[in-house]
Amino acid sequence: RRLLRFDTATGNAGARDITLGPVPPDGVSEGIYAWSACHGHHHMTGYADYKVVGDGGIVASGHKQAFCLMDIKPIAGSSIPGFGYHCGNQGISRGWEDVYGAGLPCQWVDITDVPPGTYTLQISINDQKQIEEMNYENNSVTFEVTF
Repeated sequence: RRLLRFDTATGNAGARDITLGPVPPDGVSEGIYAWSACHGHHHMTGYADYKVVGDGGIVASGHKQAFCLMDIKPIAGSSIPGFGYHCGNQGISRGWEDVYGAGLPCQWVDITDVPPGTYTLQISINDQKQIEEMNYENNSVTFEVTF
């Protein structure tokens, strides 16, 4: 398989923290959380969607079910102290970002059947509006990719 791998950083540029709180008990799927017996932890369903777009439309797609939304690092230029959200008490502090590294499982799009060329990678976060936000207009970003 040929995989397009990339980092995804979700910054909280809002006026308050994104607070999801604790996940349900192990083995229980509830609300926005789905239990993954394979991974042994919860995922937030529908968190990030990925599309590779060519001249004829979408040529490949994928998604990332969030594991832990938590404070990884401050947004560039932010000096706001983080609350310290983590896997047991999930959220992203105002002025902080969560980062999913390219090496994490499922943090990719399968491009095995896509011909080499130049495409657009579109990353959309919280497309289903499961997390309340002041502004949903800044939840998508695009990059030119060549493979």
